[in-house]
Amino acid sequence: LDRILEQDPDFLKAEGHAHEHEHHHDDHDHESHDHHDDHEPHEHHHEEPDHVHDSSITSISIRMEGAVNPQKFQEWINYLLPNQGQDIFRMKGILNMAGLPDRFVFQGVHMQFDADRERPWRDGEPRLNQLVFIGRNLDEAEIRRDFAGCLTK
Repeated sequence: LDRILEQDPDFLKAEGHAHEHEHHHDDHDHESHDHHDDHEPHEHHHEEPDHVHDSSITSISIRMEGAVNPQKFQEWINYLLPNQGQDIFRMKGILNMAGLPDRFVFQGVHMQFDADRERPWRDGEPRLNQLVFIGRNLDEAEIRRDFAGCLTK
C-alpha cells in the first residue's frame, strides 16, 4: 500500500464521494454565553454528504479444490495485471500450489502483486484455493474460468 500511495497519493480517496463538514468553533462552551455580551452567535452547518454508489464495483470470491500449476498461475497473473490491473482495487488469496507442502498466499493492489509461501498445510486441513477480487467492471465468469485453467488436470 505504501508503494501505491507513493505513486498515487489520492488512491484511498473515494471517487465521487464528497464528504465535507465545515466547523467554526472557538474554545468555549456552546451552552454558556453569559460571560460575553459582545459574543456573536455563529452558524453550525452539517450538510449530508453526497454519497455515490458505483454499481460497477463488485467483489468476486472463488473457492475451488485442486492443485494450482505454478507456471499457469504465473502466466495468468502476468496477463491479468496489465490488462485489468487498473480495475482491480484489491486481491488476495490462499493457494494450494502443486508440489508445495506450504500454503501459498498472495495479495495485490492494482498492478502491484506480492506472493510467498506461508505455513505448512495442517494435517486434515482441506487444501482449498480461496481468492477474493474487489474492483470495477470485473468479469466474474472470465476470472473464474481463467483461474480454473490454472489447476492441474
